[in-house]
Amino acid sequence: MTVMEFDVRYGTYTFKHEITDSPEMTPASFPDHYHACYELLYFIQGDADFMIQQNRYSLNPHSLLVIRPGEHHQVVLKSTSLYERIVIRFEESALQNILRRRMNTLDHVYSIAGTELSEELLHLDTLHERMQEAYVFPAFAAQLNVIIAALMSSSGLVRRADEVNESFRSIIRYIDTNLTNINTIDDLCARLHLSRSAVQKIFTRQLHTPIMSYIRVQKIMLAHRLLAEGTSAAETAIHCGFRDYSSFYRAYTKIYGHTPAEDSRSLQNNTAKL
Repeated sequence: MTVMEFDVRYGTYTFKHEITDSPEMTPASFPDHYHACYELLYFIQGDADFMIQQNRYSLNPHSLLVIRPGEHHQVVLKSTSLYERIVIRFEESALQNILRRRMNTLDHVYSIAGTELSEELLHLDTLHERMQEAYVFPAFAAQLNVIIAALMSSSGLVRRADEVNESFRSIIRYIDTNLTNINTIDDLCARLHLSRSAVQKIFTRQLHTPIMSYIRVQKIMLAHRLLAEGTSAAETAIHCGFRDYSSFYRAYTKIYGHTPAEDSRSLQNNTAKL
């Protein structure tokens, strides 16, 4: 059974404090997935590992995870111990400019037990209790910037991965650095000197998704950032390596639920206000 201490949603924002008593230890209960936005997961207590792309982390209580748009991740429960976490999802455009520019420099996992950063995250509970309902979301949105600023001001808290799939990491590294030039799986195989079957086997074993589906999602994540920076939808489609605009339009709308042109206007308006 899961109890919600708070569950606040507004537009692309999500703020949740969840407590699951005796969670089911099955992949179907907590499947591998990704989001089209950033996610912070504050692991308060439980007995679990966490997968982010090619990395596996053994979590300690009061660990903070930073998950970027398009990154596959999954909690792997090791027992039915109570699982408590705070989850925050948000668009990069929700942050102040100075914070937004540094988001991609953050590591994946931080140990924050007994730190001011932990206090700032737990302060969401206090805000939820004290604020009138109409003012909870504005307070949470402001607190998000405080949390990110506190994280960027912290040092010595980074947790390194306990296990890394090196074969998979080499594939991801190549995709990250050559994303816009990859149109078929053969583009990867030739450069990595691996067969189609080897690449597909390594990839699906790690992320449980076809490699070209993953690449298409990463291209759309890049497109989202370009639109926010003012690049036109047509130019974005070309830059991201889509062979025709209709393919870009369909892929973008499927992931974000809005057309590229609609998001271009709203993202630039949000950015201009910060």
